[in-house]
Formats: sequence, structure tokens, C-alpha cells
Amino acid sequence: MIIVRITEAELVARRACDDGHTSGMALFREIAAGRDFVEVEWTPLAAVWLAVGAPGFCGWLRERGLIPVAQLQYADLQSAYLQRANLRGADLQRANLRGAQLQGADLQRADLQDADLRGAYRSAQDPATLGWVVVEGRMEKA
Repeated sequence: MIIVRITEAELVARRACDDGHTSGMALFREIAAGRDFVEVEWTPLAAVWLAVGAPGFCGWLRERGLIPVAQLQYADLQSAYLQRANLRGADLQRANLRGAQLQGADLQRADLQDADLRGAYRSAQDPATLGWVVVEGRMEKA
């Protein structure tokens, strides 16, 4: 089990507000509910919630080593709403993403080995996904 603990002082020291993440600081303060820290069991659900709900702040936290990369291997994310989610570097091996809403999602460096993306929604303007093509807004094996 992974426990993630982040303090407000840590975020301030790393200049979270200066980096344009005032909404992330607001989210932190809301979750902290008057405490000066947030402590959470880092589950796949917690990773997806943050990736979808605060994608910019999620990336900022991950780049600074404050949260781990999402471990979503074998996850059943069929038809999940993941638009604009920050899944950069996530382990999505063998994940079921059939029919998922992936428009604008950041999948750079994500491990998609044997992941099922058939029918997932993706914009033609989104970066290419190795081994997959977008046909009429839906993903197909290349």
C-alpha cells in the first residue's frame, strides 16, 4: 500500500502558486479541510480522479515526485470519461479502454502494451498513439 502525504508548506516551498497552479492549491486546501497536509492511500481510483479532475496540477505534482505515476495495468476503464486527463507515463498495460473518452488526454510516455483502445474516442488533433489510428473520432488498431 502506498500512502501519499503532501504538506501545504511543501507546495509553497516548491512554488505551486507561482507556477500557475492556484486552482491546485485551492483543491489541496479544500481536501485538507483546515489541516496543513493531505494524506491519501494512493490507489488507481485516486490516481484517475486527480488525473481527470486536476490534470495540470496532477502533472505538476508528478513531475516533482510528490505523487507516483498511475499504476493502471489491467484496469477496466471501459467507457470512462478521461477527457483531458493527465495520464502521462501511466502504466496502462492490458487496460481496457474500449469506448473511453480520451479526447485531449495526455498519453505521452504511457505504457499501452496490450491495452485495448478499440472504439475509444480521440480527436484527430491529439498526438498519435503508437499502434493506433483515429478513424472518424474513434480509435482502431493500425
